[in-house]
Amino acid sequence: TAATINISKPMPWNPADERIKRVCGGSSHGSAAALRAGFCAFSVGSDTGGSVRLPAALCGVFGFKSTAGVWPTEGAFSLSSTLDSIGVFTRSAGDAALVFSALGDGLATEVPRARTMRLGKPKTYVFEQLDDAVRHSVAAALEKLEREGVEIVEVDIPDVEAAMTVFGTMVFAEFVTGLGKNRLQAGHSTIDPVPWARIQAGFGVEAEVLADAQRAQLDAVAEAKEMMGGVDALVYPTAPFLPCPVAEVQTLDAALAWNLRAGRLTRPGNFFGQCGTTIPLQAEGGLPVGLQILCDPGADARLLAISRTVE
Repeated sequence: TAATINISKPMPWNPADERIKRVCGGSSHGSAAALRAGFCAFSVGSDTGGSVRLPAALCGVFGFKSTAGVWPTEGAFSLSSTLDSIGVFTRSAGDAALVFSALGDGLATEVPRARTMRLGKPKTYVFEQLDDAVRHSVAAALEKLEREGVEIVEVDIPDVEAAMTVFGTMVFAEFVTGLGKNRLQAGHSTIDPVPWARIQAGFGVEAEVLADAQRAQLDAVAEAKEMMGGVDALVYPTAPFLPCPVAEVQTLDAALAWNLRAGRLTRPGNFFGQCGTTIPLQAEGGLPVGLQILCDPGADARLLAISRTVE
């Protein structure tokens, strides 16, 4: 659930490219690939740091990450008891809204007109480390939204770099606490080297340090809500790059570097408690790019309505 790829188990083929086997996004990527391949009407995944939105973006399908706690996580393998959330992969925002309505209270949310929407584009962090293909595709999408009457304004976002340091501490400490340090160490030989290297961040974290991180996350949620006061949603890329060939990430160092960069734009949404979607775009050459939309915690129905308009 943290958008992790590994090097010891075969990854699914990304249907976005029939010639070259490309990365699907890690974690819930099997669900994304199955949807893109036409095996199902919708599929389910979990998202703690981007494991629905990232595979959806790299496979070229619509992805919806619900607010943590909106859907129960019983039956899902837990990574972080605080940030784990359930999501779905669909062919459109409308399909995701149908699934959400069927599994919720069934109440319809009015789809807003483009000219009534105000979207926030972060001033910092988000647009600093993008591949050119992603930058160009997202810029073209934002320009088209503005031509349709959507107001896009720059917004100041919380200190994401500091937040991501706390994210790493909290997520892996909660994982080690939940599964058990002794159990993990006993099963070390059965764990892929990539997740094992990442799990190390959770060993040795004292209970007091974890409690401080959990309090800091609650403060960050409040700060993010205040930041969203003047906009309906945030809009920015889902993944900083296009899906690369699997052959490029078959060493431990390459896989760890990919994992670190892959979730750079999805993890903040989890940490700030937001619900999120990713809408498929297409880069020059045909590979998929994702446009991410984020709303306040609990505004899931509103998020899906906004996503239908953006789509």
